[in-house]
Amino acid sequence: MTDNEQIQRIRHYEGLLREAEALLETAGRSADDYARLRELAGALEAYYTGGDWMRDFEADEAGLLPRDLPRGVLSEDGIYDLLEAFGELETEKETVVLETERLILRPWAEEDAAECFRYASDPRVGPVAGWPAHTDVAESQRVIREILSAPETYAIVWKQTGLPIGSIGLFHSEVAPQDGEAELGYWLGVPWWGRGIMPEAARALLRRGFETLGLSRIWCCYFEGNEKSKRVQEKLGFRYQKTIRIPVPQMMEVRTDYVNLLTAEEWRARETPE
Repeated sequence: MTDNEQIQRIRHYEGLLREAEALLETAGRSADDYARLRELAGALEAYYTGGDWMRDFEADEAGLLPRDLPRGVLSEDGIYDLLEAFGELETEKETVVLETERLILRPWAEEDAAECFRYASDPRVGPVAGWPAHTDVAESQRVIREILSAPETYAIVWKQTGLPIGSIGLFHSEVAPQDGEAELGYWLGVPWWGRGIMPEAARALLRRGFETLGLSRIWCCYFEGNEKSKRVQEKLGFRYQKTIRIPVPQMMEVRTDYVNLLTAEEWRARETPE
């Protein structure tokens, strides 16, 4: 009979595999979920390739494990299939690039940290959107790695320079928790304000959301006083739905939030020439 340490190890990695499989089904919901999925995939890969998995597999084959022990992680295809699916997700996320007349929307890279900091360090950018100004390049690099690396989050790149000037993304949130819907979020560097850049970027992402991702509803919000964001949403056709009071943890305060909605039907009506 195998020892208790081996049984505990199998139970531990079985739990990691089940958690990873669940997150893989909803990998676009949040940056936190995506970061956790990456962490789980790394742990499972280390187990699978480090020798412990083979010892546990051989013990199972020899009938040394308790009959009631969950052992899906010891399937020859279990971890392999999970890692393959995660790799496909990573590849898809890295290869999606959207293009407009003046812009390229592409995934953020940690090498973008200096340009991210250039604009995110301005106190006129983050606080109005609910997050504090970045204090150094290292913080911007961490934000790219932990937040801006989420699926369907893009650097807004000015074609003429090839450098990021802002960010835009679709994500699940308390406002948009269900499959088939998402929330649109964005920010733009101050020197680029007033040029129609954000509506241009947002139209490209709305098209991807409704046409490619098959979303039925996209929500967008702005905090009281953020008139620039309000005007962007009006230009895009979002309609007011409700006003709520919500905590803003990063700013340690409670704010008034205006919630707007654009449905797939409304978007198609605006996009279809008369």
